[in-house]
Amino acid sequence: MGRIPRAGRRRAKPATAAFGCAVALALALAPIALLASPAAAQGPAVQTSVPYGSGPMQTMDVYLPSGSGPFPALVLIHGGVFVKGDSSSMQAAAEQAVSHGYAAFSLNYRLAPQNPFPAGFDDVKTAVVFIRQHASQFHVDPVRVGGIGGSAGANLVAMLATAGSGPPVGSRLVAAVLWSCPCDLHAFVHPVAEYIGPNATDAQIRAASPAFQVDPTDAPLLIANGTNEGIPFPQAQEMAAADQRNGIPHQLLHAPEQAHSEHLGQFIYPQTFAFLDKYVKGYQPGSPPPPTNPSASVPPTPPVTGSPGAPAGCAQHPRRCRDAGSSNTVTYVVLGGVAALLASGGVAFLLLRHRPNAGR
Repeated sequence: MGRIPRAGRRRAKPATAAFGCAVALALALAPIALLASPAAAQGPAVQTSVPYGSGPMQTMDVYLPSGSGPFPALVLIHGGVFVKGDSSSMQAAAEQAVSHGYAAFSLNYRLAPQNPFPAGFDDVKTAVVFIRQHASQFHVDPVRVGGIGGSAGANLVAMLATAGSGPPVGSRLVAAVLWSCPCDLHAFVHPVAEYIGPNATDAQIRAASPAFQVDPTDAPLLIANGTNEGIPFPQAQEMAAADQRNGIPHQLLHAPEQAHSEHLGQFIYPQTFAFLDKYVKGYQPGSPPPPTNPSASVPPTPPVTGSPGAPAGCAQHPRRCRDAGSSNTVTYVVLGGVAALLASGGVAFLLLRHRPNAGR
């Protein structure tokens, strides 16, 4: 073939430069596109405000691991002195649960004083029954259902573990973790007045206090308290003593941090899920639960503020971090920056190499 005429070669150079610029731009944008893709966000599948009953407060946020299951299930119940709060405050715990292979159900429930005891307790019982009845829909094991609760939510989780008698069917749990549990409500005059009523009787207070519900058929408990927090440590000791008298496997943790409820939980996720793995994942119907260390102190540990890789602050602002569960985010951003630098260098090289020569 003959040589391309000079004029033709000059026309080819801008096309080559344009092609090079397009390639460089694609390299720069590829990591950003990957970051925005569903594969980059590896957090749990989340459904919010799923109804478990007919009332406006009878809803839950559902967090499901990837896969077909069946998964062990955890109900998560928020605190708020029985009068405030919602399911979003347990998002960090729910994401931790999913990362440990659990389906998590963060419950809303009717709040006092408009809805005094037993309204809230009736709601969470209804939720556990609903989850078991719809186990195939949520890909969960209807038998292996445990719970985590913080403060007032810990009271309700403890009630699910202790109220009634017999095996863990219906609304009864296989095992439960209590963060800062008010287990004997006799010690809380003002909250009792709002939660039960200003003229609450001793019988009513005992009926709402899990420390008075324990019998030998109840679920194992991890009972955790912070140091100098809002719930006095003797509350945890009283609950542990009730379990001890009835031969219930239990563990009493006294954390050194001055932390309460969900914030306390962030310091003891390892102990929380080690306990649940043993008694929920490891539950064998008809077999007695294995023994556990009844008392332990927790060494100081930094809090975990969300799912692995979630940005700091997710626990304080959970709704802002709903889709921030991927540990690969930083990697993709760094790759995007490197690609952008390489691309800009490539563009500059191509433009300099193919710029018109005034002397030709």
